[in-house]
Amino acid sequence: MGVSTNAYLFWGLCGGDEGHWVNLGREYGDGGYVEDTEGLDEQGDWEDIYAARMGLESPGPYDEHKDEYPAYWDAKRKLVEESGCEINWHCSGEYAMPFVAVSESLTRAARGDPAKVEPREAKPEWEAKLRRFCEVMGVKWSEPGWWLASYWG
Repeated sequence: MGVSTNAYLFWGLCGGDEGHWVNLGREYGDGGYVEDTEGLDEQGDWEDIYAARMGLESPGPYDEHKDEYPAYWDAKRKLVEESGCEINWHCSGEYAMPFVAVSESLTRAARGDPAKVEPREAKPEWEAKLRRFCEVMGVKWSEPGWWLASYWG
């Protein structure tokens, strides 16, 4: 019997074993390739961390502040979209390795569903977006490029 995996084609940075690893809220453990680990031990995912570093704080415990969360989620979504970048994982659920992609460049083929890829060049503004995002998140900079990765969960 075969196994279907997710495929990702993107322009950005692809993490590996080197560098510091911190928990970004993945239930199976490690997930963020960063140089600056300060403040990254809070619960939540990379979007929560990005929002906090951009000055948007969580309202607090959900049970006590549930009426405030829809506005927080909308504001967080807007900040993430404006960044133009995202963090995701490749390899496997047991050994997840992160990547940072310029969102506009990311093509996903999920669980065997094909995705048509149109040949394209990296846009000049992508590096600036990626650099700003990496600075905010403390992601170790390396030479960006086109990457093809898979994820088996």
